[in-house]
Amino acid sequence: MNTIQYFFLNLFGTDDFPARWFCGKWSDFHGWLYIISNLVVWMSYFAIPISLIYFVIKRDDLPMKRVFVLFIFFILFCGTTHFIDAIIFWVPVYRLNAVMLFFTAVVSSITAFTMFSEIPKAAQLKSPQQLQKIIDQRTQELQEANIELKKSREIFKKLVDNNPDVISRLDEDYKYLFVNKSVNTYSDLDPESYVGKTHEELSYPEPTRDFLERNIDKSLGAKQIIKEKLVAVDQKNIKRVHEVVFVPLDNAYEEKKEIITIARDITKEEEAKEALDEKIAQLNEQSETLRRQYQQLEEFSYIVSHNLRSPAGNLTALYQIIDEEDDPDTKAMYFENAKKVAFNLKQTIEDLTEVITIKLAKDYEYAEVSLSDTLQKVKDSLKNEITVKDAEIKADFKVSKVNFNKVYLESILQNLLTNGLKYADPKRKPKVLFTSEKAAEGVQINYNDNGLGLDMAKHGEKLFKLNKTFHGNKDARGVGLFITKNQIESYGGSITAKSEEGNGMEFSIFLPDQNLDND
Repeated sequence: MNTIQYFFLNLFGTDDFPARWFCGKWSDFHGWLYIISNLVVWMSYFAIPISLIYFVIKRDDLPMKRVFVLFIFFILFCGTTHFIDAIIFWVPVYRLNAVMLFFTAVVSSITAFTMFSEIPKAAQLKSPQQLQKIIDQRTQELQEANIELKKSREIFKKLVDNNPDVISRLDEDYKYLFVNKSVNTYSDLDPESYVGKTHEELSYPEPTRDFLERNIDKSLGAKQIIKEKLVAVDQKNIKRVHEVVFVPLDNAYEEKKEIITIARDITKEEEAKEALDEKIAQLNEQSETLRRQYQQLEEFSYIVSHNLRSPAGNLTALYQIIDEEDDPDTKAMYFENAKKVAFNLKQTIEDLTEVITIKLAKDYEYAEVSLSDTLQKVKDSLKNEITVKDAEIKADFKVSKVNFNKVYLESILQNLLTNGLKYADPKRKPKVLFTSEKAAEGVQINYNDNGLGLDMAKHGEKLFKLNKTFHGNKDARGVGLFITKNQIESYGGSITAKSEEGNGMEFSIFLPDQNLDND
């Protein structure tokens, strides 16, 4: 341990060794030959690394760079040992020489190991001849590809030029970079005349220019394909319909964004579509007319059977009472009632006949109808039933008149009142109240009674359905409310119902406003 410590403490010491000139029998020739040879080797060894360092710095893509770096250090250490070997003739630094030889041995062994590991990779590197051959082959392939590309461009240009759609390429400043020959369909300008010009410079109409520029901005901004329809007059003053597709180009090599526009003339298709839509509308109208005819006939048949049955029954009952009555005054009173019922029955038949004979186009004409007069006529026709049940019928019409079909209104009020009498609660006196009031954009007619009522949660959806009955009455046919709903809706109105079982019925009828003045 003391020997090692002494070695490093006297690394540059010369007292323990004589200069090499005094070791052995050196002749001047022998000594200077040795010294000069070592110095020349040293200078050469130092010149080589300088060249390698310059080479490594200049070649960033140098393969196996670490081998070059190790060679630089290896040569530098080797040169240093030769330099020390020369100066030992005067300065005997043998300890320093030993240390330098040790570092040279370490670097050289690392270099040798690295060389062995890199040789397989180096063997795979292409020679200049091989690289030249590859370059020649790639150049040939590139030339062939350019020829094919040129052919493809020519074919593509022919396809584009002969496409009936107008195909254009523009930049984000709306300047044309290309337009195919189909543009001559709409303009007398040569396609080349478009290149480098904007829509404004080409005198496009303001609506067309605004349409194109707005959608170009939208497509480029969203980086999405957009399809829009343009209806405009072209440069030949012909109105056309076009379907225009805007396709943004994803080109990172261009300073400005570019876009392709494809304008297809769909004027004939649109005209055909409009003609077809018109024909379909006509057919739908005819179909609706037929449906209405059928509905009208069905409703009229129900009205005839339903609206005439009650007054006819009342008339029959009155004549039976008259036959059985002996008192002349009472008999006269019943005769008077029978005359009223018969008159109303005659009037109803005449009104029905008049409605049936009206042309279908006038089926929905409106007439000014008094709510009070119509209700009185219904009460007169149901006089016997009202009297028998001692029913209390009241009305509070804040809106006195409505614009509606006279027969329909009478039928609606009669159906409601008939149901009120038919489904009266036997435990209490029947009470019915009719009211009317102004509503938003129309008139609302309300009906309330204190009859048996209905469980709406159970039967509400079926209330206005045809042939639906709910209280088991033998005379019930489930027709009245069905007719009522259809009559109201045929004039754009609506009817709703509220009820609780045992608490009567409430109906709300909305009729659209027909600009009647009501006090």
